[in-house]
Amino acid sequence: MSGWQRSIIKERLGYKNYIYSATDPGPVNAAYSSQTCPVCGWVDAKNRHGDVFKCQKCGFTCDADQVSGINLKMRLHDEEITRYMPYKKVKELLLQRYYQKQQAN
Repeated sequence: MSGWQRSIIKERLGYKNYIYSATDPGPVNAAYSSQTCPVCGWVDAKNRHGDVFKCQKCGFTCDADQVSGINLKMRLHDEEITRYMPYKKVKELLLQRYYQKQQAN
């Protein structure tokens, strides 16, 4: 039964991709995706409290899963954050981008 369901899902996914011309970009690095503010870029574990995301810097509030989805979508075409980049390097890069953005403003 399980194999039958998987083949149906695979067929439907292929059909939807064909109809909507969507291509699967493959997996992206999800490190800190639910702790990074999509508005200002601040990364902090305190930004997320269970299912609620509230940025400690700019005050942006949203569902934590939505924030993660937004950040992952932005990373699809990010040349610097690779799939196998260590999570500590991801945080360093994200904070570096935040500080550069703050200096530009």
